[in-house]
Amino acid sequence: MKDKVFVILPAYNEDKRILTAIKQCKKYVDNVIVVDDGSTDNTFNQAQKSGAITLKHIVNMGKGVAMKTGTEYAIQKGADIIVVIDADGQHNPSEIPRLIKLLKQKKVGIVLGMRQMPPDSPVIFRLGNWGLNQIFRIMFGSKIEDTQNGFRVFNAKVYPKLKWKSQRYFVETEMIINMLKNKVSHVETPVQTFYHDHYKGTTVLIGLEYFIKMLEVNIGWG
Repeated sequence: MKDKVFVILPAYNEDKRILTAIKQCKKYVDNVIVVDDGSTDNTFNQAQKSGAITLKHIVNMGKGVAMKTGTEYAIQKGADIIVVIDADGQHNPSEIPRLIKLLKQKKVGIVLGMRQMPPDSPVIFRLGNWGLNQIFRIMFGSKIEDTQNGFRVFNAKVYPKLKWKSQRYFVETEMIINMLKNKVSHVETPVQTFYHDHYKGTTVLIGLEYFIKMLEVNIGWG
């Protein structure tokens, strides 16, 4: 029997890119869920017009909450495999089939996308991501190459072991912490990355927030 796959697109004020993201995802997956996280622009209407399953938060609650809303809705609808991908065009949906194939071939619980930063990506983002990955390795004894990338594919059955509490962008890192703690099998694979906005990426303040959260989790680790 064919696996039932759902793509989750958490979106906040992405009316300029959401239609493209949905259209690209629908080339590879029938079920696309957009979770409009309290957008103040036309994101919700654009998503509805596209034919995607469209859920809405009345107020902005954060990417982590939007991912949880979409994931739990998909599981309620019988999802076997969950694909989480950013709605801002940072990832390439044409890579979805490859990640799903890898999930099945390797018989793992989750496939983690590993960003291949383009040479022209902002230096501060590359340094910030590299630094946080090194700190993560030291704190958690893990060789994960990219702890913050939002492009992931996982088996719906492992969701209880990955389930996160983070409301905002620490969600990706918390997923990996839970993955390691609960011994969920995984592989990493390179994925393309495109930066369209100057504000995208790990800023100094976000990096500091990540460090503090990792420290808090590490205190109770094990």
